[in-house]
Amino acid sequence: MNRTLSTIFAITLMAFGAHGADAQTIQASHGVRQVSVSFADLNLNSDQGVAILMNRLESAARTVCGPEPVNMDLTGRAAFKACNDRALGAAVADVGSPRLLAMYGKAPRTRIAAK
Repeated sequence: MNRTLSTIFAITLMAFGAHGADAQTIQASHGVRQVSVSFADLNLNSDQGVAILMNRLESAARTVCGPEPVNMDLTGRAAFKACNDRALGAAVADVGSPRLLAMYGKAPRTRIAAK
């Protein structure tokens, strides 16, 4: 298993803006953002290692999709939520860890009603 996950999410940078990240590598090119998440230091056979990786993946998804909108209409919030869900789901699937998949499956999902 590759111990560094590099997931690419095609989103329009103008829609969510360009945001910096501390220890993560981000490349912006033609509206595509890429965040590399290393988990070489984690034991994915332990609950603690899986929880740490899930936190890293959630942080990477927020970096790619932008911070959660506070003062945005429902359409903007729905777009953020969809981007975040796609990013996190793709990253979890790419890792392929049964424990991570189980943790992701148990995560609460928030639905935004639309007219």
